[in-house]
Amino acid sequence: MKRTLSLLSLTLCVSLLFVACKKNKDGAPNHELVNQWQENLSGGYARKLTFAADGKFSIEYIGGNENSVSNGKYTVNGNSLKVILTESLSKQGTPNVVRTEINYEIFEKGTYKIEGSVLKIRYISYPADAPVQTEAEYNLVK
Repeated sequence: MKRTLSLLSLTLCVSLLFVACKKNKDGAPNHELVNQWQENLSGGYARKLTFAADGKFSIEYIGGNENSVSNGKYTVNGNSLKVILTESLSKQGTPNVVRTEINYEIFEKGTYKIEGSVLKIRYISYPADAPVQTEAEYNLVK
């Protein structure tokens, strides 16, 4: 009886261990950042970020006559955020979409936090050839 109870307890513990350590099957991010976020800029312009569950990222510039979208991938490590853009799509004054391959990191040395429905990203920018700590706020798109 004692041996059966020990074996049953061991089986239960191993089962719980497998359930507790279950990982996302495809290795994709599974966290609160996965969503669409929008920053409203002056003059009726906006910037929309999309963080997909499969690690894909897009940033869309909205407003005026020329909207553009850049796509890429992102990774998260704790509250650190790394985004690499791989392509840019724009109309550049014509009805045809122009695709340009790029390899560009945005939000250099980025960190993020979410407070309610606001995403805050802190990163390094270079407005006048000198690094400046910058923070951008994006609202959750509903």
